[in-house]
Amino acid sequence: MSAGAPEIVIAGNLLVDDIVLRDGRTLMGEPGGAVLHGALAAALWGARVGVVGVLGTDYPPAAIEAPAAHGIDTAGLRPSGATSLRTWLLYEHEARRVVHQLGSPSHEAVSPSAGDVPAAWWEAAIVHVAPMPRTIQLGFSAHAQRGRTVDPHEAL
Repeated sequence: MSAGAPEIVIAGNLLVDDIVLRDGRTLMGEPGGAVLHGALAAALWGARVGVVGVLGTDYPPAAIEAPAAHGIDTAGLRPSGATSLRTWLLYEHEARRVVHQLGSPSHEAVSPSAGDVPAAWWEAAIVHVAPMPRTIQLGFSAHAQRGRTVDPHEAL
């Protein structure tokens, strides 16, 4: 692995979230997706991180530019040419609900595939597959040589 190659590769979705807080306040068009949050957390601890995902036309550009400015490698992001999956995040008193908005692409359509991972990145110490449909996650299984972790999306 070259000195600049990622130590941790995180593959997952980049979603646009419209958030309704318990007190009724809203946050619209927020950048979301486990790949973004995981990458920021790993980079905070000094790891060299590479992200793999499908970038929608409406994904907030600053949400990609800021992590890249902090050393997160975005070479694994593939533009989709379509809008992102947009969700309502509804924070209620006891729980949070996620509702995919009508007219959004399917979860499968906005999920990366193993073919989106730059070849040299498969040698990273850790390849983390964030929550995505299980059939998509299984496509990553044959490729990672070591350190593969999977965060299940569907209830097991």
